[in-house]
Amino acid sequence: KNLANRVHSPHKRLSHRHLKVSTASLTSVDPAGHIIDLVNDQLPDISISEEDKKKNLALLEEAKLVSERFLTRRGRKSRSSPGDSPSAVSPNLSPSASPTSSRSNSLTVPTPPAEGG
Repeated sequence: KNLANRVHSPHKRLSHRHLKVSTASLTSVDPAGHIIDLVNDQLPDISISEEDKKKNLALLEEAKLVSERFLTRRGRKSRSSPGDSPSAVSPNLSPSASPTSSRSNSLTVPTPPAEGG
């Protein structure tokens, strides 16, 4: 019984807090501890060092690459631009698109004639 209660109570608290947040305006707390209203207040200008900017750019590029890979893998790009990349429509047929699957296929498909008799 104790366990069930322990699991249940924080969940209630969480949902309650969520309700509070959604009805109020969005707020954040700056490093000095002041609460900032993200909707109405002027946001403070935060100076970012060059190193951080570079990191951000690198992360952005990485995210772009990952999302692009995801889009092509799911064949979603082909839907938005049909005549652009026909290879994206049928990734299974083109070995260049997915070298791993074609390699595993060639290993599993042929049955050794010796066992067949």
